[in-house]
Amino acid sequence: MERLVLQYQSLEKALKTLDFALNYPKSDDPNLVIFHRDALIQRFEYCYDLAWKYLKEYLRVRYGLEVRSPKAVFQECLKQELVNESETKGLLDVVDARNLSTHLYHEETALALSEQIPVYAKLLKEVILRAKPFVASVE
Repeated sequence: MERLVLQYQSLEKALKTLDFALNYPKSDDPNLVIFHRDALIQRFEYCYDLAWKYLKEYLRVRYGLEVRSPKAVFQECLKQELVNESETKGLLDVVDARNLSTHLYHEETALALSEQIPVYAKLLKEVILRAKPFVASVE
């Protein structure tokens, strides 16, 4: 259980950094716009990684389930009624977006991803809040 709480706390901190990037004032400088977009994508990537690994541990601790891949974790969350079908589809889209951002870099892909990150971040936060550890987290 302690590991789950520590993972949750780490994920909370990571999501705050993503929120900071999402709410950072926009710039007119094209170089800063690109820099901000790339930072936003990087923060999305590590939040996603922490989120699915946290949910994997949550499923293990709460339900005794061993799930290996991100897609399998999100599908198991549906089976355990932690998420609904629409949210599951959204989470599977998040997996695909994360894979695109890692394995292929195109300007158009980066721009499209950065525009979707607010939607993905909101979904991840909602799901993670539902899967909060049984013990209150300490800041």
